[in-house]
Amino acid sequence: MRIRFHRSALLCAALGITPTLGADPAPPAQPPNLVLITLDTLRADRLGCYGYAAAETPALDRLAREGTLFERAVAVAPLT
Repeated sequence: MRIRFHRSALLCAALGITPTLGADPAPPAQPPNLVLITLDTLRADRLGCYGYAAAETPALDRLAREGTLFERAVAVAPLT
């Protein structure tokens, strides 16, 4: 048996959001801050936040340092 997930379900799971059935959920005390950055044809091993010493990416490095940096991500198809 194969289980299929929609992208929105996977995003909710990654953010720790659980759906409620029937009842309206209470609003969160403070909504989460979320910035999703997508880049075309950029290798992670050329960013300072992933260890490349010669990188000149201070803004991305700061976002990674002050936020959440995913060190391992998997894509179904690595298309750009």
